[in-house]
Amino acid sequence: MIKSEKSAQPLLAVFICLIFLSSCGDSSKETKTPKSEDRQKTEIPAAAPPPPEPEAGVKPEPEPAVQPESEAKEEIEPAPEPEADVKPEPEVVAKSVPEPEPAPEPKSSDKPEPEVKPVVKAVPVKLPGTAAVTITNPANGSMVASPVLVCMGVQGIEVEPAKKGVNQGKGHHHILVDTAIPEDLSKPIGKDATHIHMGDGSTCKALTLSAGTHVVRTLFAKGNHVPYDPPLTATVVVNVK
Repeated sequence: MIKSEKSAQPLLAVFICLIFLSSCGDSSKETKTPKSEDRQKTEIPAAAPPPPEPEAGVKPEPEPAVQPESEAKEEIEPAPEPEADVKPEPEVVAKSVPEPEPAPEPKSSDKPEPEVKPVVKAVPVKLPGTAAVTITNPANGSMVASPVLVCMGVQGIEVEPAKKGVNQGKGHHHILVDTAIPEDLSKPIGKDATHIHMGDGSTCKALTLSAGTHVVRTLFAKGNHVPYDPPLTATVVVNVK
């Protein structure tokens, strides 16, 4: 029995060695596989090709500057709305004053405008105190029948027709019926039913008067019908039947 055990020990050792070798071979296969996978995983990617060098004489275009988002947001922010109490000031718009256009020159074919002569206001002429006019007919306060003949006389002046113009100390008569002497003696005497002109140089005039009391005046004036100042006048009151 002791010999059979001793002879069996080498066989057992060989069997154990075979088992060990077979187990080692399987483990080496298993360990080799993950190494190849790790190599694939840890392989370094190929570097990107360098950018092409610029040709001689050609300047590279500058890359556009990228504005930071913070700055872009600040520019886009709208202006704050004005408060309700604060009113915006109105804009002052300067108005341009147009330059005056030069007056057009008159053409040779245009007719010249007629010259406007200034109106000369008549100046009343004063006579010496000896000048006077009188009403010789009818008498003051008399009872008369229509038509009434009114005649006038002068002293220190001369009666002449109005067509001879304005001459110092000369003129013609005017009869005023039931009307006052004009206040403005620098204007010509009017001509109507109550202002009767005797520009022909006559000294008598027949008047058709209605029944009743009438005031008859005479007013002496120059050839332009402007009275003297002070006025040369006389007055009578008559009663018409």
